[in-house]
Amino acid sequence: EIVRPTAACLILDPAFELDLMDALVPSTIVIENGCGAEARIEMVRLRAPSTAITVESLTPLVIESGGSATINVGFRPDTSGLLEEIVILDVTEPEIDRRPVTAFGIAP
Repeated sequence: EIVRPTAACLILDPAFELDLMDALVPSTIVIENGCGAEARIEMVRLRAPSTAITVESLTPLVIESGGSATINVGFRPDTSGLLEEIVILDVTEPEIDRRPVTAFGIAP
């Protein structure tokens, strides 16, 4: 079992899979900081560059203890069918961690 250093206090919603339902409205990952210190998301990136799936939030992102923030992910499909990519949140505080979320959408 892999235990992430921030898994117990830095809560992602959704935690594992983000459904990119609408090309007109970005989908969001909500980050809640239940850690006893501020959290810093140094970078939010895709595993591989994509023109169809994009991260639309600026980083670094600092979240005070007890606070929350959102990451916007856009979906502009350029081919039909299932599109999937990994959104990676690089956390540097309160501990170094990497939090992956699978983003997927179906283009007509």
